[in-house]
Amino acid sequence: MKKVNIILLIFFSLSCSKQKKLSIVDENNHILAERYIVYNNFPSKYVIPRDIEIWLPKQYNIVQSLPVLYMFDGESIFHGRKGWIGGQYDHGWQVDETLDSLFVAGLTPPIIVVGIFNTGMRRASEYMPAQPKIFIQARIKLADDWIKKGYKRIH
Repeated sequence: MKKVNIILLIFFSLSCSKQKKLSIVDENNHILAERYIVYNNFPSKYVIPRDIEIWLPKQYNIVQSLPVLYMFDGESIFHGRKGWIGGQYDHGWQVDETLDSLFVAGLTPPIIVVGIFNTGMRRASEYMPAQPKIFIQARIKLADDWIKKGYKRIH
């Protein structure tokens, strides 16, 4: 497992040129300050490039393996920003603060969170492609027809 983490760390380091720098680690290999790593326009052969942000828990140690949680709408999961509805300030989902609290309370083990940003105007098509939508509409019609036939038999 440690080899996989090291390979992933090297991959992220080599494949992304625009990123925030990780801060200095202490003698126990714990990150001292900055716990967010941002990769702008992260490339993929499957989807258009997008930003991703990685959050490391306070307990993160560079030689220790931790589970990883991948979350969509990454631009909203950690930080507040001006909201898209009415331009009001949105505090974000505060996933980092919530997880820190759960770790301290001993309710969950430390995990790394990877926030995958959406692409704005294409968000709906990214999360709900047309083919499943058409399939769901057909299933709803079948269910409606089944209910109507059952109702006619009874009445």
